[in-house]
Amino acid sequence: MLLVVIVSGNVRITTAATPSQAVMTLSQAIPESSDENQIRDVVTEELKKGAGPGVVPKIERVFRADNYAIADWILGESGGQAVLAKQQKNWKLLAPGGGAVSAGYLQKLGVPDQQAQQLMHAINNR
Repeated sequence: MLLVVIVSGNVRITTAATPSQAVMTLSQAIPESSDENQIRDVVTEELKKGAGPGVVPKIERVFRADNYAIADWILGESGGQAVLAKQQKNWKLLAPGGGAVSAGYLQKLGVPDQQAQQLMHAINNR
């Protein structure tokens, strides 16, 4: 299967063996929001502080509910879920994470119940 994606005038041609691979390729080609980029940057910078030489942090997914977010990350052999809040126009790290979070943990960090439940729903249905 040949897939041609045009985003902002840029053409990207790739192949996909299955429809699900085509959907994944398409989702990777869609530009991220500036909020998502800022979330990724904040988490990446924090993780770099504890990374050894040559270890590059990778942000797998970002889940948002209003002004709160969770970013799945991998750093070498470990991973976790960072929790962030948007304060004024900037995303701030509430907890860098070192494993999976729960709705109760999010609420302890100050995430309102509704947003905590939305985030957990998004994570559990990825």
